[in-house]
Amino acid sequence: MLTALNHINYNNQISGKNNLNVLNEKNVKTFKDLVVEAAKVYKNNIFARYPRGDTLEDMTFEQMGQLCQSYSYWLNGQEKEEESRAIHVGILGRNSINYLLIYISAIFSGNVTIPLDPNLYINALAYCVNHGDVDIIFYDSEYQSQINDLKAKCPQVKKYILIDQSHSHDPEIACLDHILEENKSKTMINTIEPNDDALIIFTSGTTGNKKGVVFTHDNLVDKTFSTIEDVYDSQEIYLNVLPLHHVASTGDFLMTLRFGFLLTFNSNIADLLDNLTLYQPTALRIVPLIVKNLLNQFYIEKNNHPEMSDQAVKTKVFGKNFSKIMCGGSYLPPEVISDYHQIGIKVGQLYGSTETAGNCSITDYNLEKRASIGIIAPNTQVRIQNGEIQVKSRSVMKGYYKEPEKTEESFTSDGWLRTGDLGFVDEDNYLYFKGRVKNLIILGNGENVAPEVIENLFNNDSLIQEIMVYGDDDNICAIVYPNFDYAESNGIAREDIKSRVWNIIDNKNKELASYEKIVKLTLTNEPFPKTASKKIIRNETLEKVRNMEKKSDNTTTTLLLPTTDTQKKIYECVWCVPLWEIMKLELIVIYTSLETVINKYVEERKETSVDLSVRETYPVGPSLMPSLFAFKGNPVGNIPMLYRLHQAHDLLKLKQSIEKALDIHVELKIKIYPNHEGVYWYHRMDDRKIDIPITKLTDKEWEEKKKTLVIPYQFTEDDSVFRIGIYETESQNYLFIDISHFVGDGISFNIFMSEGPMVYDGEIQNLSIQGRPFVRRDAKIDAVPREFGSIEGVFEKISVEKFTEFCKKNSITENTVLILAGSLALSLYENKKEVALVVPNNGRDNDLWNRVIGFLIKLYSFKFDLDGDESLLHAINRASKKLMISKSNDYNCLDANPLFFKYQDSMFSSKFFGNLPLIVEKLMAGGSDVETDFVIHKDLVKNCYYYNFIYWKSVFDAEQITLFIHLVENIIVSIINGTEKVGDLYHQIPKEYITSSHAMPIETVNEAIGQEYFTSDHGKNHGRVNVHIVNQYSQHQIVGGWGDLFVEESSTVTFTPEDVIDNPFGKGKLYKTGFTGRILGDGSINILENDCRLMSFGLCFCPVAKNINVVEKLLNSYDGITKCTIEAKYIEHEFKIFAHIFGEKEPDMAVLNDYLASKLNDTKLVPHEIIFHENISKILISLI
Repeated sequence: MLTALNHINYNNQISGKNNLNVLNEKNVKTFKDLVVEAAKVYKNNIFARYPRGDTLEDMTFEQMGQLCQSYSYWLNGQEKEEESRAIHVGILGRNSINYLLIYISAIFSGNVTIPLDPNLYINALAYCVNHGDVDIIFYDSEYQSQINDLKAKCPQVKKYILIDQSHSHDPEIACLDHILEENKSKTMINTIEPNDDALIIFTSGTTGNKKGVVFTHDNLVDKTFSTIEDVYDSQEIYLNVLPLHHVASTGDFLMTLRFGFLLTFNSNIADLLDNLTLYQPTALRIVPLIVKNLLNQFYIEKNNHPEMSDQAVKTKVFGKNFSKIMCGGSYLPPEVISDYHQIGIKVGQLYGSTETAGNCSITDYNLEKRASIGIIAPNTQVRIQNGEIQVKSRSVMKGYYKEPEKTEESFTSDGWLRTGDLGFVDEDNYLYFKGRVKNLIILGNGENVAPEVIENLFNNDSLIQEIMVYGDDDNICAIVYPNFDYAESNGIAREDIKSRVWNIIDNKNKELASYEKIVKLTLTNEPFPKTASKKIIRNETLEKVRNMEKKSDNTTTTLLLPTTDTQKKIYECVWCVPLWEIMKLELIVIYTSLETVINKYVEERKETSVDLSVRETYPVGPSLMPSLFAFKGNPVGNIPMLYRLHQAHDLLKLKQSIEKALDIHVELKIKIYPNHEGVYWYHRMDDRKIDIPITKLTDKEWEEKKKTLVIPYQFTEDDSVFRIGIYETESQNYLFIDISHFVGDGISFNIFMSEGPMVYDGEIQNLSIQGRPFVRRDAKIDAVPREFGSIEGVFEKISVEKFTEFCKKNSITENTVLILAGSLALSLYENKKEVALVVPNNGRDNDLWNRVIGFLIKLYSFKFDLDGDESLLHAINRASKKLMISKSNDYNCLDANPLFFKYQDSMFSSKFFGNLPLIVEKLMAGGSDVETDFVIHKDLVKNCYYYNFIYWKSVFDAEQITLFIHLVENIIVSIINGTEKVGDLYHQIPKEYITSSHAMPIETVNEAIGQEYFTSDHGKNHGRVNVHIVNQYSQHQIVGGWGDLFVEESSTVTFTPEDVIDNPFGKGKLYKTGFTGRILGDGSINILENDCRLMSFGLCFCPVAKNINVVEKLLNSYDGITKCTIEAKYIEHEFKIFAHIFGEKEPDMAVLNDYLASKLNDTKLVPHEIIFHENISKILISLI
């Protein structure tokens, strides 16, 4: 594998080069002249850098010129089909130095180059070879199978020659290296005219046979010199990415020849990132798809390396020299150009069909014109006739090879090329693209609709991956390939995608004329068919729509039971096949059937000793043990919901319906408890009879009972994995359902709650069994009890209607806005520009798992950096992209940052049972094993947003959490109300949430700091200081938020400040103490560096605090220790544990340390220092 070589000088060392226009255009009439002049002017400069074996080699311009001479001498000595016709040289291969030498040398020799697309089907490829009268084909060995077919289909081809000898083990096979060696130092003398044919490129059209576009030497010379010199740097390094059979790639080597640039090659798109690092280019000429993918890669790296600056990430992805991108081939959304501009990369669009040599408009990187497709190229005329872009210039093709009728059709009677594209030119000579003439939808009312104009409206909508607009029965319709990754990362269920897409379309329809509005929508699960240049093949896509509609008309939905022997075996064995392990085999592959999945699983394990027989018990494996550890005895392991029933509900029928639903999902009948060795097992109980109790209570008894409904699961022999009860009271009836989080997630709950009503209504009698995700390895559990608190309520200030309308209007999801609001609030609390949340995501990767009940969620880290000057809408859209990227990185719940953020939309909203409403009562779902669990969900019946915040009482303060929740609410309201910039949100926060100057006794501040930092002229601990907590924007910090501790200047208080600034809040100076502090709601102060058990919300300042009790437990059980206390001190930018132990005699500290190290999995929990105390009472008094 090649790596960048440190000794390579990436500057082109153009000696004495003071300006770009070194080549004299007057001396260049043909392509041969261009090569000769470049070899003479840039003689010793590097023309190309390329791999040779495991090293990189350089070729100078002089060497390139001599090789062209050698090759040309050989080529002109070959037999010709007709003396009057030039030799036609076909090339079938990947971008490389040898490919380019063949390409330019054939033209240099006065013959014709025909680069061939290796991705074509063999019949289309053979057509190009035969129609193009190809005489010789140079090819890469990897295309040998196509060559074998061409030999049978193309009898006129006289020779087949390898491009590179290193790809063949047979020295007798002809190759370019042999040709160049045999004709070394030979010189060609011939006469070439400007109007001689030079190049034939076959168009990548979407219908019919491909047309060969003929370019003359004059066409290529004009393209070479029709440039804006100011946009080029004398030290450019080009990385040739686009295949050389595309006309756009000619720009790379033509500009290299004109300006003396350095050219490098990317032969495989999969190697692009590696080659950016290897060659360190300054510029790329690529299509929009690659432009977007590279930007996504930047965001991925930024997400994976939050400690790196944007400039560092840019260098990591693009290389240290990179500065510009030239983009063409299709439309690039201006928002993408803006995103690149933010990271210091210029992106410009250019335009030109194959027929114009890709040289109609070129880029000048004018950011104000980023919506255009470039400024009209020098020496080029453009006019708009009936909306169509028409072009006249020397770069325009000579015609289509051997097709005079089609050539004539492509030009107007007065000699202008019909591009077939719609557009307009503005007053500054910039060109704008609107669509294709042939794609125009002509309606019965005489109106013409360009589908591309409508399609471009959706370019920046994250949920829409691809869209094609078409006409049907005088209506405007659309087919959409959704961005399923985005939907998954934003909690949008598959069944909700279509309605969300409709919301986006409805919003865009407002911008369209009545006859342009989309009135019909079709979704597809597969990307659209495309040409080699990534353009949608519209007729194939439209045919696909027609077939989908026919299939839909003939399809009915049924619930199928097993029929084949294999399916029956799966049905019987589903309990012993661990579906979660199967899902891990290849998550990105969508299997055609569950049978295929099982067979794949069995095949991969057929040589193992895994027992696949039906059994009564299965051990809980290690991959699920952390969850069992987290949920045992912990209310976050419950998914409880309490519904108020309608008075018309039949309680007995409701009871029987739920019992039947449990018979359908027998995985909920299991019990989980340990054997005599402490190993936890699943115990299968398919035949277990479930009796849902109906309990009668007085209203007073019910009020007491309701308080004790949610009981943590203990996983004992007497404990089920669900708790369901029906309660009949004097005034109302209720249904309580609670499923253990260990055997289900929120979607599992919805599955169960969708099937119960179906049984109630008689819609289903049975369903196929769905499997639990079992794993098989033994493991033990030793749970440590923890005390949790909970704060719940309703966001009173947030209007559901206004919030929903805001999201629809801006084509974003509520989930994105809520997560961003949480990040902004966390940023204020933490006083950090970049913060992280942990967000859950549906783990059902494809439709096979849609009806599976199980704990299938994924967790991922959402890290976001905040810029106060950024547009708020831009930040929201950027957050959407980050969510898509973040979901690709699985995040371990146990190691996550403290704030676990969940928006559950209307998942737990009021439902219907038997077409009668179930009204949600005030019982909220639990969370995960993290320090804080912030859950928000929407109730569509009560029309409000609920929240529930679960936290560790030993670590967090309820008052601070309440302030944080209200801060999130105020930020959401500010966003909905149209706050323009991120930094403006601070000014929307109510004053009661912002600290101010606090006058405090110096004794109080010294005590918080933990040292005598302040002294006073009035005595050691007398006097007062005015304290300020200041955030990173030099604003007063919010109540409870961390910030820099400043004090006002005082004539009576003495201390040594770290820095002095002008007081932004009043007169005089502020003195920076160097401490990090916060002021709480009661006016008290904490100093981070001295308070051993304080933790912040998002970035865990004390990650060991939650497990201190584990260390205490070990030390208290150690022989000779009668008592211990633990503290964590903030030393050298990290928390370290100190243990105070008490006893009659000091133990052997080395032995004690070894004992702790052997028992503690986390090395951070091993005490930094253990201090022995003999006099217990004295030490305890001092600690108190």
